[in-house]
Amino acid sequence: MNKEKALLLFLILVISPFFFFFGPGYGSSRSFQNFWDLGHILFFALAAHALVLFSEPLRRETFHRQLAWIVGLTLGCGLVIELIQGGFSRTPDVGDMLRNLVGALFSLFFFNPANKEWPAKRRHGFRWLILGAILAAAIPGAVSWVDEGVAEAEFPILADFETPFQKSRWTGGARRTIRTEMASSGRRSMKVDMDTSTYSGVSLEYFPGDWQGFSTLALEVFNPQDEPLQITCRIHDQRHTRQKVQEYGDRFNKSYVLKKGWNAIRIDLEAVERAPRGRKMELSEIRGLGIFAVRLPEPRTIYIDHVRLLAGTFSPKSE
Repeated sequence: MNKEKALLLFLILVISPFFFFFGPGYGSSRSFQNFWDLGHILFFALAAHALVLFSEPLRRETFHRQLAWIVGLTLGCGLVIELIQGGFSRTPDVGDMLRNLVGALFSLFFFNPANKEWPAKRRHGFRWLILGAILAAAIPGAVSWVDEGVAEAEFPILADFETPFQKSRWTGGARRTIRTEMASSGRRSMKVDMDTSTYSGVSLEYFPGDWQGFSTLALEVFNPQDEPLQITCRIHDQRHTRQKVQEYGDRFNKSYVLKKGWNAIRIDLEAVERAPRGRKMELSEIRGLGIFAVRLPEPRTIYIDHVRLLAGTFSPKSE
């Protein structure tokens, strides 16, 4: 076995366990999660190259046949990996299978001499498509990395929607858009269109989570309708996310009635710390802020703005 084959085999054996162990968890940064996914491209590029290199019969096939075999094996192996991951507390992802395919095609069109059987124009066209796919796969990680730097620099502001990519800090079933027609501070806010599902709203999941030394979580919520609207705010920490059953009594939950117009919501972080039954919430490891409505009779819209932490003594009206 020459050095190239030995190195390929070594890399494949080292990377393989990462499909089932290690990797990003619930509290991992977005950039780490997104860049981790690029490992699928790397592994299947190496695996496809090794398959051609180690298999003499395959290496003698035409490029069309090699392409068919590699694509079929990549899709089959990718499906098996995704199914097995379900037993390792990992979530199957169709996007992973697409990244697998991109990696295998990268190997075939850039490093396999047999691709010269195809006309140069066709080969170059496929190469540009593959490079475009890799770039598209890398963009979410780059965007997340930039926004994480912005979030750290702006802390204790958690979200004010004045810089790009802040919408990606939020998740949830409600539709989210950044708008300029309504803002309590600056020029932008986040419009949230809630539907009639049991729990409809948004969650701030990606933010600096060490809230020690602050007394208040402050945010502004706009209700554009005459009819009041009841929303609930929930806050939880890292310990809460580790529970198999995330109990209602192990987090902070409080409801607020929004009148028409801007509503200033101020949450006492001492109350947040005392909220879990039988323990204190770890203010150094806050992992989520949820804002939602329960069983709305009809769709409703709110605007959220200027989510921030305040120091000093808690006061429902103070800054």
